[in-house]
Amino acid sequence: MQKALAILDVLECKQANNEQAKPLSDFGVGQQCLIRTYSAGVFFGTPLERDGEEIILKDARRLWSWEGAFTLSAVAQHGISSGKLSIAEPEKLVLGVIEVTPCSDNAANQLAEMEAYKP
Repeated sequence: MQKALAILDVLECKQANNEQAKPLSDFGVGQQCLIRTYSAGVFFGTPLERDGEEIILKDARRLWSWEGAFTLSAVAQHGISSGKLSIAEPEKLVLGVIEVTPCSDNAANQLAEMEAYKP
């Protein structure tokens, strides 16, 4: 609840300063991000479009497991030392989105170039 109020405060401040407030549905669109879902796990990709808890990802990869980072925030900022990632899907509709975290350039490049896990 506090996070939602903080976001509203930022939006109200922008409106008071005559700045154009960006819709929350645009957050992360066009940037390489980590997407955490309620029950489908974690994905890496570039959001093309978002509507509530639904997001369309370009070059979507599922992160099955990883080492070298404790939290998704650390993964998004620093990358991982190893892990199990799926192949990249050209486009994927992901449901139940509960977190969108933009990645640093270094982390995004590393995750995009990691070899897909082969059992």
